[in-house]
Amino acid sequence: SERGWSLWNMADRDLSVLLGGYMIICFLWWGKTTKAKEIIDQLNPWTQSTHISPLVFILWSCAIALYHSVQGEMDSCVKTIEKALNLAEQTGLHAFDFLLSAQVARCSLMAGELQEAESWLSLMAKTMRSHSHIDGAFYHHLQSNAAAQRKNWQQAIEHARTGIAMSIDAGTPFPEAHCHINLARALIEQGDRTSTRPVGWATRSRCRWSPSSRPAVPRCRSSAAGGWATPAALSTRWSPSRAGGQR
Repeated sequence: SERGWSLWNMADRDLSVLLGGYMIICFLWWGKTTKAKEIIDQLNPWTQSTHISPLVFILWSCAIALYHSVQGEMDSCVKTIEKALNLAEQTGLHAFDFLLSAQVARCSLMAGELQEAESWLSLMAKTMRSHSHIDGAFYHHLQSNAAAQRKNWQQAIEHARTGIAMSIDAGTPFPEAHCHINLARALIEQGDRTSTRPVGWATRSRCRWSPSSRPAVPRCRSSAAGGWATPAALSTRWSPSRAGGQR
């Protein structure tokens, strides 16, 4: 990702902005929010050009919204996504509506804004590709989190198990690990501690390949939640393991 800085070129703004968006996502997953912010500050003026590709702008908006989500900046996240969705409506480029709405759904859950989250989860359901288990796994992960915040533990368990099955079918270990954590927490809250041991081992095995002893997931401030959370909304208000202000 560091090499990407040298590849930006004003003569090809679309490619540079597209590359910058992926670099933002990469840095956020590494927990380097300062680096991500530097890219935003440098490339965001390029996205204001009338010549920028609508598709590139939509993908850039996904990355910017992820940054706002990680920072717990709810209003900025919503404004970014609404602008991108308006552009999608104007141009007919709806391929990324699911991904766009997912950013605000996740940010809302992290902030404990359940009503807001449910409206965006509804939009996710309407725009989800029926054949994509990757989309489905992430959707059910967030729905499990939402159900847990409502203290509907049985529903949280069902969504988590559906997400695990879809993750396995898609061959995606990260969503599978997230859903295993959702499942373990819901089982504990429901009083079923005997079923959590295999869940814990499954989660550990999915994350074991990580080159770091720490999960490669940025922890972030969320002023509304009063604690920390990951971009995948692993830890929201209902989490029993929040660590104050850690990032």
